[in-house]
Formats: sequence, structure tokens, C-alpha cells
Amino acid sequence: MIYNGYAEASMVGPAWHGWLHHTFELPPTEEKVVPRPWWKPHRPNLTGTPAAHRPTGSTLAQGRRPKATGDYRRGRRGADAHRRHCEACAAGRSNLEVVARDCFASLA
Repeated sequence: MIYNGYAEASMVGPAWHGWLHHTFELPPTEEKVVPRPWWKPHRPNLTGTPAAHRPTGSTLAQGRRPKATGDYRRGRRGADAHRRHCEACAAGRSNLEVVARDCFASLA
């Protein structure tokens, strides 16, 4: 098969897509395809291009990142997990041993 330009599946329009997926029996070159009312204008996949969607908060959004509110605070659970990890390292044990010890202790 020889492609005319770059071979990218998202560049296939709705009429050809319908024929490729056996929705239409004849290709668009042999039968006029009437666009359905719900069909949107065809757009290829724009990922990796300057026209790609970049939601607010994305590091690629070029200055549209919302300001931090300062309301994040690490919870007590995070501090306890960090302490247990440090204890395990100091004792030469794996983190899994410490977690297992804590789980069994809570069951007793």
C-alpha cells in the first residue's frame, strides 16, 4: 500500500472510517456519503503538535497554571510512614517487614 503523505490513522475522515469498519458497503469514491447531523468536522489527532489540548494546570500550558493556594499540609499518616521507613533502614530491615509488623500489632 502506498500512502499519500504521512501515514496516521487519525487523518482518516468519517466517510472512509465508516467504509474501513464495514459501516458502509461501498467506498466514498463509489457512493456519496451523506454526513449525519451528529458528525462533527473531522480533526486529526493533534497530540504532540502546538495545537494539542493543554488543560489548565499542565506544565505545557504556557503561563496558564493556577496559583497554589497554600492549603496543602502533609498528613500525620505521611509522617508516620516516613518515620517507619527510616527505622527500617537504620535497622537493616526492609520496609515490608516494618509494615507487616505494624499490621500484625494492630490485630493483637
